[in-house]
Amino acid sequence: MKISHRNRSSKNAQMCEACEVITRENHLGAEVELTMLFADVRGSTELASKLIPTGFQKAMNTFFLIANRVLIRRDAIIDKMVGDEVIALFVPGLVGLDHARIGMTCALEIADRVAELEFEGWRIEIGIGLHKDVTYLGHVGDASTSSGITAMGTPMNLTARLVSAAAGWEILFTKQIADSLEMLDPRAELRTLQLKGIPNTLEAFALSPK
Repeated sequence: MKISHRNRSSKNAQMCEACEVITRENHLGAEVELTMLFADVRGSTELASKLIPTGFQKAMNTFFLIANRVLIRRDAIIDKMVGDEVIALFVPGLVGLDHARIGMTCALEIADRVAELEFEGWRIEIGIGLHKDVTYLGHVGDASTSSGITAMGTPMNLTARLVSAAAGWEILFTKQIADSLEMLDPRAELRTLQLKGIPNTLEAFALSPK
């Protein structure tokens, strides 16, 4: 970054901020097919009540650190890390055309690594939602306050609903993801879901890596 006289990206420290700056200053955006990953901690309020404040802070920091490292290594854009949730985007221009497979690889690795954690006798349970579709990617908001690149639209809303429906230690992923994988994990269970705010039923697969 120093050699190129550019700052690091706020979305992925392995990248420069050039795309964010150009997108923000020129109010740019486009419809792009990409993979969306939402991961959040199940029962974080209950977990907070069981741990001392510093213990809960350590648990959440560890979850974010694991997710951050896994996603950065695979060139994902980390859209948000807020509350008890991580939102990541796998953009073909950055990770390649097999972005759905890479998204699943990250989901499995995050789930496996978090499953090994224990804090004061309590474990962190996470749910993950994974979806692939065409959605808006680019600038949103005022140039002075925009974080640069983000995604929005129905596919993002659907993925948010998907992660809300996932049980602890469960990855819920759509048929669009399944169709993009070289081989579907035999443990995956096909479900028909009625998600809040989504008018039609949705066929998705549930996978418990544990």
